[in-house]
Amino acid sequence: MDTSDTTYNIVFRGNTRQGFETEQVERAFSELFKLPLEKSQRILRKPRTLKKNLSKHAAERMRNKLEQIGLEVTLEPLAVENTGEFSLSLVPMEGEVAHAPLMHDAEPVKNTLNCPACGGEVASLTDPCPHCGVYPHKVISRSQPQASLPTCSSDIDDGVEEEVDDPWDGLTIKGVLSGAVAALIGAMLWKGIAIAIDYELGLIAWAIGGGIGFVVAFSGSRGQAAAVYCGVLALVAILGGKYLFYADLQSNLGELLAGSADEFHALYAEELADAEALESVSGEEEQRSFMLMHGYTEARDTESISWEELEQFQNETMPRLMSFADMPPSYEEWYQTTIEANLSAVSPTDLMKESFDFIDALFLFLGISTAAKVGYGRGRSA
Repeated sequence: MDTSDTTYNIVFRGNTRQGFETEQVERAFSELFKLPLEKSQRILRKPRTLKKNLSKHAAERMRNKLEQIGLEVTLEPLAVENTGEFSLSLVPMEGEVAHAPLMHDAEPVKNTLNCPACGGEVASLTDPCPHCGVYPHKVISRSQPQASLPTCSSDIDDGVEEEVDDPWDGLTIKGVLSGAVAALIGAMLWKGIAIAIDYELGLIAWAIGGGIGFVVAFSGSRGQAAAVYCGVLALVAILGGKYLFYADLQSNLGELLAGSADEFHALYAEELADAEALESVSGEEEQRSFMLMHGYTEARDTESISWEELEQFQNETMPRLMSFADMPPSYEEWYQTTIEANLSAVSPTDLMKESFDFIDALFLFLGISTAAKVGYGRGRSA
């Protein structure tokens, strides 16, 4: 004949025992279940069922351990309903012992049941209690909603698994919008300060990251999703600010070069003279000597000029100089085909890459990591 044993849920209502600090309890919970501290903080952030369907002995043992570290928990009884009439027998049926599974923490089998309302002995859960008159199975049925609390299925050896849908571990719309606005302000701030002092100050990148993280966290967003979002925004804001600065620098470069007209006229005359001198050059050795004498290499002697450098001179510089000798351009034509062409070929991204160094990388990392850490949030909300 089928039997039914009462099992228990261990329910945490979100409170700690008197005399225990919240931080102390979180650390002890983390050590007990071998969990990261941040995960323990998220688990204890709100009421939940920590363990389901334990025998009375196992539930009491678990409750004692949790109370020792400062958690206030209760045991909620459950019952497995039977399809037939409920009864108990002290004598196993034939063949039952051979196939019965061994259970750890099993309760001794009793031939009596207690009423969940008054505690008196009853013969069956479906019959009214002779002491108080209530139907035990109805009282147990009314207690079932307690099992709908968020479940944290675990034991001491396997650790605690938090439910996936954690409302704190995500972004709010307000956080997304406010973070984007903060990133835009940060990029404009970087550009403005760099232009004002004519220098890129790495500490500004650090401040931008911290500001973005603070704004997103203050808006109510936190957790892993918020941390990733803040880190990406910090990266975009810092690099975006650098790009805006170099784009402004490139747009003003033509005006800066306009004040060097005398130097460009001298360079124009020098290239025309080089074009005339190149007409009498023949052979690789003479080309190497020409490169050395006229400043088309940084090598100290002709033997130090590499084959790659010589090949570049032959394929790019020589054809340009020879065209000057055949049909000398005017200064305006020369300026457009050399100076302006070279300026237009260089983008703000190229200028960023050329100036990027270890210090830039360090403060970029500090800005991103600070944004992610601040945006993640600390512990649980008050």
